[in-house]
Amino acid sequence: MGLIISKNNDLYIVKLYKNKMQNIDIFNIDDISILFKKVLVKLKNKYDISGFCLIEVFVNEYYGMIVEIDNIDKYGKDIDVNIKFHIDSLFMNEINDYDMDRYEDCYFYKNKYYSTYKNINDSEVIYKEAYRIIKEGIKIK
Repeated sequence: MGLIISKNNDLYIVKLYKNKMQNIDIFNIDDISILFKKVLVKLKNKYDISGFCLIEVFVNEYYGMIVEIDNIDKYGKDIDVNIKFHIDSLFMNEINDYDMDRYEDCYFYKNKYYSTYKNINDSEVIYKEAYRIIKEGIKIK
């Protein structure tokens, strides 16, 4: 299972691409339990997390899932979690204005261009701000 783990300030970000999720049913408690045990063991070994963690899971049909883990209380040896799922999340990519012909839904927001995520490109995936971009941005096409 190819997990990409990074740290952004106090958040641990775990990316799991769709092509690596063939055997995971996000509606099956056993599959989710196995997935999070693997993720938390890796985090515990690499970053020494423990205590209470708030976990938000953003699931997108084209991308896969992005998991944010906030280790808010580091007391104790064990890990206790509260997990919140965002099923069918909207993901977007920042794009160049000259590439807009390659994308279906394009928006202009805060002097940047964005497209809804339908295929992999080299830019960072935007998942928390996507609805704000659509709501406050200008739809180009």
